[in-house]
Parts: sequence; structure tokens; C-alpha cells
Amino acid sequence: MSTEAVALSKLSEGTLTVKICGEIDHHSAKEVRESIDAALLLHRPKRLVLRLEEMRFMDSAGLGLILGRVAGAREVGASVEIAGADARALRIMEMAGLFRRQDLKIYK
Repeated sequence: MSTEAVALSKLSEGTLTVKICGEIDHHSAKEVRESIDAALLLHRPKRLVLRLEEMRFMDSAGLGLILGRVAGAREVGASVEIAGADARALRIMEMAGLFRRQDLKIYK
């Protein structure tokens, strides 16, 4: 099964905003992960904002993608915010303990 996903990045005033679109699963996570990591290393932003309004599906690979980008952002000195996740994605993040993390802001 092939799924499509894309990460659209925009840098403005030290903030790298990444809109994740499509379905994030083990088939599609690698390309999105590499795209975000490249943008983080190139721009070294002060803040990374992951916008999830257009993400249609996320499984454990999506969770891994988010956690890895939090770690990558910390390596370049950026704070991380997540916005626009649907109820299902929020539930996955809650079960994984992301709401308890002090280094991550999640806006419902």
C-alpha cells in the first residue's frame, strides 16, 4: 500500500513552520522526516512549528516522526510547537505522554 505525504516548510523571522499534509505511516514517514531534518539543519531556527491540520492519518510512525523532530530541533537550539492536530492524533500523542513534556507545546 502506497501513501502520500509531504512536508511544506516556510522560514520567517527565526520560525520554521512545517505543514505536514497527507498520511503519515511507515511507508511515508521517511521522506517527510528527511525533508524536515534538512530544513532544520539548513536554517537552524529558534522555533519549529509543526502544523497538522492537513494530516489525514498518523500511526506510530507519525508519532516517531514527531518525537524525532523534537530531538532534532533541540540539537539546533529550537523550541517546538504542534498545532492543528485532529482528535485521533491528539489521543495518540496523549497516550505517548507528549502532553507531559516540558520541551513541547501542543495546541489543540
